[in-house]
This record gives sequence, structure tokens and C-alpha cells, in this order.
Amino acid sequence: MLPVVLVLAAGCGTENSTKLDDYLETLEFGKPTERMLEIGLGEFRVPITLSSGRASAEGNGAGWFELRFHMFLVVPPASEKTVLGVIEEHRGVLRDTIYTACRTTSLDELSDPRWTTLKAKLADAVRPVFGEQHVRQILLVDATSETL
Repeated sequence: MLPVVLVLAAGCGTENSTKLDDYLETLEFGKPTERMLEIGLGEFRVPITLSSGRASAEGNGAGWFELRFHMFLVVPPASEKTVLGVIEEHRGVLRDTIYTACRTTSLDELSDPRWTTLKAKLADAVRPVFGEQHVRQILLVDATSETL
């Protein structure tokens, strides 16, 4: 039994590992395609009113729900000056846009621990303000929610 295992083991590995080595050499690991920057938009505390139906479904009868998070934009280095200029010029419009996107997100969508739908809505809302090519991703840091 032992000689059969040795023969099978000896036959495996050399040709397949050579093919794998050749394949791995063709791939370029560790080279990012593009460096990105994170630009902070600040801390947000967004109060959201709960309709009586939503509040009773939650079982607490509360009338308010609050989202808290720090928001960052991921942008290419070439867009940094443009994005910072837009933030300075349109801070009020950006805050209103972010608040509106948060308030139009349902409680079911906010129950996702990763807040995938909220991030997508925020990205769709702020990209037109900055220009489609400038914002690559939205990051929410220290994101919490609380029923008040």
C-alpha cells in the first residue's frame, strides 16, 4: 500500500506546479492600479421621523430615529482640488443632499449592518454635485443608529 501512495505522490506536483508558477508570474501582485485619497465631509447626525406604523411595528412607539456617521469621499488624486473646492462652495447643498438621502432610506434598508442601500443612495446623491468622474466611493465611519 505504501509503494502505491509513494508512486502517486511522486507523479503529482512537478508539471502542475510549473504551470501554476508560470501563471502566477504573469499576474502582477501588489501593484495598485491607482492611488486614492479620502476626503472627509464631516460628522452627520440625521434625525428621521418615524411614522406611527413604523414605530408600532418596532414595538417601541418612539417617534424619532437618528443616524450618526462620519462621511468620507474616495477620490483620485487628480480630483482633490476640484472636490475640496466644491465642498467649500456648496457645503449647505451637500448637507441638504445627504440629509435627504438618509431620510428617504427606509428602516428596513437601514437595518443592513453594512448600510449598503444608504451608501448607494448617498453616492447617487452627491456624485452630480461633484461630477461623476470625481467620486469613486463613499465611506461611512463610526456609523450608528438609535431610536430616540
